[in-house]
Amino acid sequence: MKYRKKPIVVEAYQTDKEMVIHTLEGDMKADKGDYIITGVNGEQYPCKPDVFEKTYEIVGEDMQNERDRLIELIFEVSKERDCTIENTADYLLSNGVIVPPCKIGDTVWFLLEDDFPVHKWFLSEEKITEVASKGFFTSSFAEPCGVEDFGNYTAYSEVGKEAFFNKPEAERALKEREGK
Repeated sequence: MKYRKKPIVVEAYQTDKEMVIHTLEGDMKADKGDYIITGVNGEQYPCKPDVFEKTYEIVGEDMQNERDRLIELIFEVSKERDCTIENTADYLLSNGVIVPPCKIGDTVWFLLEDDFPVHKWFLSEEKITEVASKGFFTSSFAEPCGVEDFGNYTAYSEVGKEAFFNKPEAERALKEREGK
């Protein structure tokens, strides 16, 4: 049976010195520049910068500002007497609200390369578990730093190149790669 971790928000900081972190699995050394992550139960663990930066994006002030702006727009449109769902959607879109190209539960196909035992291209079908401002997350994986993480992050800029929201486009890309 396969399991997927729930996406969550964590607190972290980048250390400016070597230190020992007391984790649930015992003491772990954090090097200068490593991120120290605080988990959901207050536990801490170190993570290498390259892994951290591939996996996490900042939430906070930008997200709060976007949320506040959205609340303001909804409040403005709700003052109108003809406040239908359609009018609300039109008003939000005309005032700069951007709708992500996907939602949680959507299927995405990834074009992947395998070199063992022979070189070949293949498609991997996954479900989207979280939608972020500049990309989305799919299934979980184990990190090289020994910490399990909450999902593979894909930037929207990869859609149409390595990730596809419909199977026929993914299959066309696969045929093109196989032909090269």
